[in-house]
This record gives sequence, structure tokens and C-alpha cells, in this order.
Amino acid sequence: MREESDKPDARLAQIAGRQHGVVTAQELRSVGIDKSAVARRVKSGRLHRLHRGVYAVGHSAPSWHARWMAAVLACGDGAVLSHHSAAALWELLKPVEGAIHVSTPATSGRKSQRGIHFHRCPSLFTPREPSPSPSYPDQEGGRGRRLLITRRHRIPVTTVPRTIDDLEGTIAPYLLRRAIRQAEHKGHHLEGIESDRTRSDLETAFLALYRSHRILPPEVNVKLGRGVVDFLWREQRLVVEADFFTYHRGSVSFEDDHARDLDLRQQGFTVLRFTDTQLEEEPERVAADVAAALGRQQPSRLKLPPMRKQSEFEKSNEDASPAELIDARIAELGDWRGDTLARVRTLIHEADSEIVEEWKWRVPVWSHDGIICTGETYKKAVKLTFAKGASLEDPAGLFNSSLGGNTRRAIDIGEGQEIDAEALKALIREAAALNAA
Repeated sequence: MREESDKPDARLAQIAGRQHGVVTAQELRSVGIDKSAVARRVKSGRLHRLHRGVYAVGHSAPSWHARWMAAVLACGDGAVLSHHSAAALWELLKPVEGAIHVSTPATSGRKSQRGIHFHRCPSLFTPREPSPSPSYPDQEGGRGRRLLITRRHRIPVTTVPRTIDDLEGTIAPYLLRRAIRQAEHKGHHLEGIESDRTRSDLETAFLALYRSHRILPPEVNVKLGRGVVDFLWREQRLVVEADFFTYHRGSVSFEDDHARDLDLRQQGFTVLRFTDTQLEEEPERVAADVAAALGRQQPSRLKLPPMRKQSEFEKSNEDASPAELIDARIAELGDWRGDTLARVRTLIHEADSEIVEEWKWRVPVWSHDGIICTGETYKKAVKLTFAKGASLEDPAGLFNSSLGGNTRRAIDIGEGQEIDAEALKALIREAAALNAA
């Protein structure tokens, strides 16, 4: 009897595994799970209702991919992810909270659903064999006899050109420009669209920062060594890179970037990297760091913020151990961020006694047979970025940031936010096991 009762769940697990952990009511019925059985599973927490007729299997905190798939399934045959949600799936824009955009070629007969922004687009069609590749070939169909929909990560979605078309007039112009640049940076050809000299709005914002703080203007997007650098001060032998993970191509690009940094440093260049969060929340620190690296006196209105003491600590304590540098960072913060960083540090060591502490990229790094995670501190969050987070199960749904990439995942911990200690330790152990595999 036990073996017979397990068969529906085994078949259900196979379906859910192909759909990012979500299933429809029709699929539940197809494996022999009727309404009363669904109700029991919902009550026991084995199923979680996401939309009318769509459920998450075994978890109440679905990933972005699961949420996108659930919205498409909720809208029935022919439905595809579109507009801003499609742009997020293609990694052209960040995912945003709120209604998920779904389009369908149907002109009637669909009911509105809470949490879904429904678009009726008769020009869409369903290709007989959707291309699984982001670099799909043009095929006949749709407007201009151009393929309009495909699949990415098994989710039906509008193609990149169609997504750009849908975004026009529905989002802010600067976001549209960002999406276009990202599409071109990823190798998608967009007819009739011209790029500017910088590859992202982040880089454009860096240029504006340099101008506003009277910093010597750099060369932009220059071929140097085996790659192109964002900003170059040739005489001063300084390179600055503007990093935002969504603007890059996953873990391979991440590793390539740091290999290139090593090459440049060996050639006598100083390489600085800054993120979008640093630019938006700490522009004075960024400007001060670049100015100091250029070896020029900083403008009088620029004041080194307290965090700058950490860099001085590093410079004057070259022999300090990583543990001492992490201790110094915690003490230097002196607020809830320091307490949070100290707490997660303790939990990491409790989870794995063989964890090795390192200090890289000016942040704490915890490793075991490879990097487990980094501990970054920002104005509004302590961020734990897991190097292989996308490959971890995360049954407790701790990951709440960097959800759009194929490799990394992150946990943003805000002020006053409780840490699920056991779930975090389980995640650390899982990451260590993955590294050792």
C-alpha cells in the first residue's frame, strides 16, 4: 500500500522538477491527486498555492524562476513571460517585486489573476519547436515574420527583440536604454538600435561621478591586454571596472574578470572595482578612492568617510591575518551591520569546522575546497553571496537577492532581520559538499 501511495508523489516530483518546482491542478489530477488530496497536501504544507490552479511543491518561498513559471502556467496554453519580467529572465534588467507580466495570443476567455499583469497580444504565436538557446536563429512567424517567442530555462518567454519592443513605452527611458545595452552586450542583434560609447548605465553614472568631482577624465572601453577595460588612466596606470553581476555573463565571466585583473596587476596597473550599490549609496567613497589611486590631492569638499580607515588598516598591516582583518571590519562598523556580520561568521564556523577565512576584494571570504560565500556590508544590508548558490537546494528560501544569474545567489540581511540559524548552517554545509564533489 505504501508503495502504491508513493507513485503519484514520485510522478509529481518529476513534473515539478521540469518546471522549477511548480505544477498545475490539471497535472495534479493527471498523476491521481484529486481535489481532496490537494487540500490535504496544502494543509500539511506539501503544496503551496501560488495562483489559481498552480502550486509550489514542498516550498513556500519560490525562486524567481518558479514565480515566472507559475504565472505562465496560470494563464494557460500559449501564455509566455513578457515585458519587464521577460527582460529579467533574459538578465537585461533586475527582477522587481509586483505583478508578473504574461502575454498570450488569445483575444478573450482569460480571467485576470492576482499578481499577474495580463497582456493580450494576437501577434504572438507558439513555434512548433521553440529554441532552447538564448542565441536562437530567426524563424518565420509573428510580426515581420520574425520569431517572437521561445524558451529560456524551460520557461516560455518572448524573444529578446520582442521583449525590447514590449518594453518601449512601458518603462522609464533609462531602463529601456539599459535593457538594449545589455542585449547587445550579450550578443543579441537589434536592428535599428545604436549603442553609445559606454556599455551600461552604470558606466555612464561613473563618468558623471568623475566629472562632478573634478577627477581627470579617463579613456572609456579601451582594449588592454586580453580584454576591454571600462575606464583607463593610461599615464597613471590605473584601471577602474564598473561591476554589476547582471551586466556580466555568469561565473565564467566572473572568473575571467579576476584572471584579467591579475594579468593587469602583473603589468603594473592598479585595478579598482566598484559595484552599482557602492556608486548609488557611497559615491563620495568611490570618488575618494579613485582620486587617491590617481595620486592627486582630493578636492576639499571630499572627505574620507569612516570606512576608509579599513583600507589604511590593510595598508599598514600587510602581515595581518584574514581573521584579524575581519575582526577589524566588524569593530569598525560598530552598528547592527557589525553585529550581523559577527553573527553569520559564528554560524558559518559552527556549520563547518574546516571553513577557511580569507580576505579578498576588501571583504571577508569563507572557503572550503573553494569559495563558499563572501560577506559584504552596505548601508542597508549585510550581503552573503554564495559562489555556487544557484546549484544549492535552499529549502528554507533564504536566498532573496542576485536571483537572476545562473551561478551565484545572495542573502540580504537588513537591520532587525532575524537569521534562520539552522537553515543558514545547512546551506553552508551543502555548499561545502558541492565544492568537494
